[in-house]
Amino acid sequence: MAKVIISTIADAVEGLPGRKLYVHGGGLSGIMVPSLPFLYGRLSLAIAIELEVGDQTVPISATFYDPMGNQLAEAGAEINRQEPAQELEEVWIGLSFPPIPIPVGGAYKMVTKTNHNEHVRILNITSEINGVNLRPVPGSHQTH
Repeated sequence: MAKVIISTIADAVEGLPGRKLYVHGGGLSGIMVPSLPFLYGRLSLAIAIELEVGDQTVPISATFYDPMGNQLAEAGAEINRQEPAQELEEVWIGLSFPPIPIPVGGAYKMVTKTNHNEHVRILNITSEINGVNLRPVPGSHQTH
């Protein structure tokens, strides 16, 4: 049975499923929005699926939950092979969500499922850090 082995939250994922993906702003573990509530217009997921021998059709779903456990958005896809997998194989796909309403700050959960397992990612959403706005001041230089 196919299973999710890796997932990463990104701003955008584009490309040819199973061949090449372009991940923009990937590896997100936290984002800061200007204010809350906020409508987050662009969020995607890059997912690696491990196909086992015999896998041919694999449904994939991803669900985005707020800190209280309410479902905010869902996306899905299906891997359809012309022939069943002949050996252990890794396939990458991208899923994109419609605009997501972000009601409050906190730890949001992204759950990705196949017919065999689920994979969880946490995305921390804030509007400020320690009361300090992190937007750069025009004309200033930032150091890292």
